[in-house]
Amino acid sequence: TGTVSPSSLLAGQSSLPTIPTIGTATAGNASASVAFTPGGIAGTSYTVLSTPGSFTGTGSSSPITVSGLTNGTAYTFQVKATNAVGDSLYSDASNSATPAVPKPTVTGGTLTSDATYYYRTFTSSGSLVVSNATLTADVAIVAGGGGGGGGTGSGTYRWTGGGGGAGGRLVSTSQSITVGTKTVTIGGGGGGGQGQNSVIPSSGSSSSMTGFTSPTGGGRSGYDTTAGASGGSGGGGVLYWNINDNSLAGSYSGASGTSGQGNAGGNPNASYPFTAGGGGGAGSAGTTSSGGSGVSTFAAGTLAAGGASGTNGNGGSNGSANTGNGGGGSGSSLSAGNGGSGVVIVRYAKSQVD
Repeated sequence: TGTVSPSSLLAGQSSLPTIPTIGTATAGNASASVAFTPGGIAGTSYTVLSTPGSFTGTGSSSPITVSGLTNGTAYTFQVKATNAVGDSLYSDASNSATPAVPKPTVTGGTLTSDATYYYRTFTSSGSLVVSNATLTADVAIVAGGGGGGGGTGSGTYRWTGGGGGAGGRLVSTSQSITVGTKTVTIGGGGGGGQGQNSVIPSSGSSSSMTGFTSPTGGGRSGYDTTAGASGGSGGGGVLYWNINDNSLAGSYSGASGTSGQGNAGGNPNASYPFTAGGGGGAGSAGTTSSGGSGVSTFAAGTLAAGGASGTNGNGGSNGSANTGNGGGGSGSSLSAGNGGSGVVIVRYAKSQVD
């Protein structure tokens, strides 16, 4: 005598669902997405079960996400189908998947590196794109430098104007840059002054990245329509953050130039040695003056020389591009050098993305 068979289905009753076929499990952040293929008799819902931990996720179709997993722990998954009659058995186990915190992906600018950091340097306007996860980065933003002072044509000598002020610099440390596209704008340098010209030359302009804007660029340099040189306005300042509590720790501006003088740059205190750069030298009868120095790298206190002073019969040179340098003051000439353009540098630890 054999064993009793299972009871037959009632008239009109459906069968149990067929066991689904397990697919690929893909790890996420404290989660996994599990794909599967329904069997011949589909279920109306499906349950995915993790091993270890017995975490579950449910849904009506593939894939199904299982949340609450521990990052760094390897998991396999099984799936079962359910309909009005009941549950199928669980499927075979999936591949092993290990959840982890996603690492950010970063593009934009010119990429360089050292032993610890990646640097993305923008020498022209563009976009910084952060994908997958928030990026923790330091940001250096330098404004455009001031233009050099123009000489005058009156009297025996053509007098010189003061050199241009250096660009302002913003240094922001340990900032959270969220996923998305950040617009980067590079500020232009100020125009060089021209003697016997009533048009006041332009100041250097701010540089920015979405959420971060540098101080105003280097000040206008002198022009003069009478004997005697006119110094420019104050050089650009510098803002810097307290890295312990992420608060604004201070702001420094260059001193205003006076007639016959160039501009002094801003200098923060020794605890935060991020220098905006000095202004141009004095302008006086028959002499010349150089532009102020600007910031050339992310390193604290690292400066690049400003535009050279003019020589007899020549105007001063332009400040170097992407440093915020001031332009050179004129020699025995009515024209002077323009300020250098700004730059934006984003620095982040290699360990975040590698």
